[in-house]
Amino acid sequence: MRDGDGQRKRVGERLAGLGAWALPLALYLRTTAPTVYGVDSADLTTAAYLLGIAHPPGAPAYLLLGHVFTWLPIGDVGYRLNLLSAVAAAVTSFLLYRIVVRLSGETLLALATAWLVAASYYVWTAAVAAELYAPQGCVVAAVIALALRWREAPHGPLFCLLCLLAGLGLGIHLSLVLMLPGLALLALAPPLQARRGPALLLAGAACGLLGASVYAYLPIRYLADLPLNPARDYWQVDLASWGGFWWMISGAGFRREFFGVAAPALPVELAAFAYRLWSNFFGLPAVLGIVGLASGLRRRPSVHAGLLLMLLGHLAFYLSYGAPDKDTMFLPAYVIWGIWIGLGARAAARWVAPVLLGRSDATWLAPAALCGVVALLVPVNYRLADASQDRSARERGEAIVHELAPGAVFVGAWPDLRLVEYLQQVEGARRDVTPVDTFFSPVGERARRIAAALGASRPVYVSTCRDLPDPAIQCEYRTGCDCHRLHMAGGD
Repeated sequence: MRDGDGQRKRVGERLAGLGAWALPLALYLRTTAPTVYGVDSADLTTAAYLLGIAHPPGAPAYLLLGHVFTWLPIGDVGYRLNLLSAVAAAVTSFLLYRIVVRLSGETLLALATAWLVAASYYVWTAAVAAELYAPQGCVVAAVIALALRWREAPHGPLFCLLCLLAGLGLGIHLSLVLMLPGLALLALAPPLQARRGPALLLAGAACGLLGASVYAYLPIRYLADLPLNPARDYWQVDLASWGGFWWMISGAGFRREFFGVAAPALPVELAAFAYRLWSNFFGLPAVLGIVGLASGLRRRPSVHAGLLLMLLGHLAFYLSYGAPDKDTMFLPAYVIWGIWIGLGARAAARWVAPVLLGRSDATWLAPAALCGVVALLVPVNYRLADASQDRSARERGEAIVHELAPGAVFVGAWPDLRLVEYLQQVEGARRDVTPVDTFFSPVGERARRIAAALGASRPVYVSTCRDLPDPAIQCEYRTGCDCHRLHMAGGD
């Protein structure tokens, strides 16, 4: 009888694990953008396809993994890279299920928690287009799951695997470095049965460095004969030099945004994040995260202190980051908070079950409540996150290249330029056009590039009429591309 019960439990856990990723994956695949998406997505897609260079800090592990997805025999290359986000988010859901199983021992609670996070707005929207955040969330969930596994079965190879994955994770998004102190606390803080001697720590450090060595990709590919090398052709940064390499991995191109939020405004940013957290989980479940954190710190202080430090490391940077689109960048925080929501729901159910049901062993109550929230989240967020008909980025890029005269120079805004590059480098359209990116350049560089193109008698188009080298230059608005062609006064 006991063997039969154990067998049924194992089958139930396997089915729950299957459901933890299969249902989210089905939703994500149904709502994934059908082609290349806008802004950074086009940049990452083109770089992954070419095994080229993306914007700082480079994301080499993402580009290598994304290149594998370009081999899929389905859709266009833009769609294939969108699938990477969908798969990564679904794997995150499975890993979150495994984390909550380890922390609670309750399969249904873990499944309901995984579905809740998977169906939340910011997680779902990160899963439908090529971006770094779904894979970043997957890495965060993976290292947490591995750290918990290591605490239960402290074998040296498992610790080395954890360190290797953490190092590789830096190649998805370098901001993971801010979460490493919390991960170290989670993995190594007592009570831990394994010996934490110098040999083990040195082996772990070596594996971490091995994983982080994926950044050698940047100088290697910089020196390759790439058809598009933005570091060389646009930014004039030598990634094969230490100075250029540091410029890239330190995110120097975005340095003006680092700590761009002044200290007096930080409480407002914190309040904005709290609101996003509240809305992401449909209100009340977000509050259960506080209950779960308090309960976890009391029961397993080392584990939850580590998770809290990971969360704080992530928030410390992004709350003070000045980018206007940073609301999309908090996905690791939602993953960690989701763990505490599940544990908080269990604690709350234990408090209210005797009152509502007259019994304290209603283990189904918390999963049922969370699944009720999921049933509300899915139809609401399906409508908000559904990008399955969104071809606007492709249409925008096609409108631009259709409008440009033969041999034109296009000095475009970041999103427009990336779309032109995608159509050129991935799909072979309009190779006669020369795109010019001055996003990371000094203000005067844009004027210099425009003057050089006009001096060579080439047609010049710009997304916006600013920083022109001569007041005599006239901007002719073209409705077809929503851009401008430049002419010298009195010229053709």
